Amino acid sequence: MATDQKNIYIIFLLVAVGAWCGLILLAPILANYNLPKFSGAIYLFFSKTCHQMPDRSFLLMGKSLAVCSRCTAIYFSFGIGAILFPLLYRFSKKSTISVKWLGWALIPLTIDFLVNFTGLVANSFFTRTITGALVGVTAGLIVAGIILGDLQNKSP
Repeated sequence: MATDQKNIYIIFLLVAVGAWCGLILLAPILANYNLPKFSGAIYLFFSKTCHQMPDRSFLLMGKSLAVCSRCTAIYFSFGIGAILFPLLYRFSKKSTISVKWLGWALIPLTIDFLVNFTGLVANSFFTRTITGALVGVTAGLIVAGIILGDLQNKSP
């Protein structure tokens, strides 16, 4: 992979994933420093994708993160997967992994959700976090592979 391509990839990691995850952490920090206008805007933004139940969220400075533990695990693990992709596939001829792996990763998350939703078994903070992390890291590997594979295919 050319240096320019690596720089594009690093920018993708640092800017896109870093900003997204940074906002998740920034909301409770701003709330702690009594800046409700700014923290509220971040919480409102993430409320479109997450229920934000306080008892299902990690705490920072005594305040809930902008998303629940499952969503936090998905987003932060996505970043980990994107970082790991070049390391894991450095010596591989394949530049992408199959999207079917995301389907496999979604099975434990779906089971965890359904057993709780149906009342069969109450899921836990731990199972929500672990199943979210599994989906996130898998998605990060897939997206990073697609981006890097596309860059490699455009190389001269």
